[in-house]
Amino acid sequence: KRLPVQIVLHALYYDQLKLRSGANDSNLPSALATRSQLQADVSLVKENEALRTELMKMKMYISDLQRNQGTSSRASSGTPKKSTFFSSMSKTLGKLNPFKRGSKDTSHLDDGVDVTKPRKRRFSIS
Repeated sequence: KRLPVQIVLHALYYDQLKLRSGANDSNLPSALATRSQLQADVSLVKENEALRTELMKMKMYISDLQRNQGTSSRASSGTPKKSTFFSSMSKTLGKLNPFKRGSKDTSHLDDGVDVTKPRKRRFSIS
């Protein structure tokens, strides 16, 4: 963003030098050529900045498309299992099974004996 300001300052500086020197006719064509070159540079810098912002927008758009395509392909590649009545009921009954992993009702056992295994935890619970 500093570059266009610097170019404008250079153009103003050369205009001021031209006015101070009395506008010699011999320097007039070179001053006009310099001024037109600076204006062309300013327009090119603005166009370059616009193209950079457009490029960044395109990159963001492409990355969003790739991200969305990756999540949709993962979802479609995994075989989606349709939950049937039997499978859902068997899971529910399996959770209610009192004989699985030992009975939770330990009123008939002695206090010193623990039949159930402690859970294997990956992380500590505090």
